[in-house]
Amino acid sequence: MKNRFGRFALRTSLLYALFAALWILFSDRLLPALVSNKEIYLAAQTYKGWGFVAVTAFLLYVMVRGQLLRGEKEVAARRLAQEGLRESEMRFRQFSEISTEGIMLHSHA
Repeated sequence: MKNRFGRFALRTSLLYALFAALWILFSDRLLPALVSNKEIYLAAQTYKGWGFVAVTAFLLYVMVRGQLLRGEKEVAARRLAQEGLRESEMRFRQFSEISTEGIMLHSHA
């Protein structure tokens, strides 16, 4: 489980770096082509930065939430498996108690 979180952190970091690089590349190329007014360009630069923060925060939220949900499902599955083992162990004990009582009654008869 520890190794899985390490892979998740690495994958998240690499995806973030890729997204950031693409965002910077395309927005720095597209923005000057779309906006010729200097005041609008400066405002757009600010909104571009806030947009980057919003988009990356959302993507990070989605990725972390997905990882946590997978972890919760694994924990629930393990818990069910343990409960299933406890239940089968309890049935085995009940069966063995009934069987030994039956054997003891049969041997005394």
